[in-house]
This record gives sequence, structure tokens and C-alpha cells, in this order.
Amino acid sequence: MWLALHTNLLTVALALLSAFTYVAIYTPLKRVTAIATFIGAFPCAMGPLLAGPPARGRIEWQGVALFAILFVWQFPHFMAIQWLYRDDYAQPASACCP
Repeated sequence: MWLALHTNLLTVALALLSAFTYVAIYTPLKRVTAIATFIGAFPCAMGPLLAGPPARGRIEWQGVALFAILFVWQFPHFMAIQWLYRDDYAQPASACCP
């Protein structure tokens, strides 16, 4: 509600899309398929796109460039974490989580 009162509809739409993608799509899928990493990269990279519209009223190339960098960064970042915890990832979900 605060976001809608103090910014614009584009910012609200991007924030809702990001939250919906994270909560309703990424979170359930991360226990089921590796494609969740790809889907989760969208809301994780959304920050720069959310910064432009309140200030300028539109999405600008700088925000898109930062979004792209953060989006691509999610994959090596996740792979490094996965490598560190590869033994945990090898276990079935029921073995590590109540």
C-alpha cells in the first residue's frame, strides 16, 4: 500500500511481479526442479528495475543493464553454494529437512 501511495503503477507492478514470482513460483519449485534457479534469478535481480521508475517514471537502460548483470550472476553464485554443500544436496529432501 505504501509503495502505491508514494511511487507509481509501474513500480507497484514490478514489485508485485517480483514478489509473486518468488513466493508462488520459485519457492515451491526449489524442492522439485533445478529450473527454480532460473526462475528465482528474476526476482533476485529485480532491485535495479525497481529503483528507476519511482525517480524517472520509466525503466531505463542502466536498470536493465544492472538487472542483466545480477540475473547472470545468480548462476555462478548458486553453483558455488551448491558445490560447498554438495553432500547436503545429494540427500533426499526428507533426509535433511523435517
